[in-house]
Amino acid sequence: MRTLAELAFQAAARYPNRPVLRRIHADGFIDMSGQELLEQVRDLTLGLIDGGLSEGDRVALLAENRPEWCVADLAVQTAGAITVPVYPTLTSEQILYLLKDCGATLAVVSNRAGLDKIVAIRPRAPRLATTIVMDADGQPWPE
Repeated sequence: MRTLAELAFQAAARYPNRPVLRRIHADGFIDMSGQELLEQVRDLTLGLIDGGLSEGDRVALLAENRPEWCVADLAVQTAGAITVPVYPTLTSEQILYLLKDCGATLAVVSNRAGLDKIVAIRPRAPRLATTIVMDADGQPWPE
């Protein structure tokens, strides 16, 4: 492997039917196989590119540790963009500083709490064009 972006491809080749990521669920664990990881990374990569993500763009990734964080990070790298990790415990003002400093054009947030932080600062982050939410928590979307 020469780059992290190749990780999903190698996981699928070496462990197509074996778990490579695991999530805790009320009933135990939910596993993601190497092939499932590759498919999710591929689909998100194509979606990001179709949505206008370009090589070298910065993508703020505001999420706790979870399988989707890994998928999003690998998809961003596979698209040739740069992941900017953002701690979900940061305040909106701290996030604004990071977004402006790195020039992020896209933010990926894990849930409604993260989305609310982005919505609060969005007018002051001129380069931020799009926000993707992993889980909306069943709540209505802001305008």
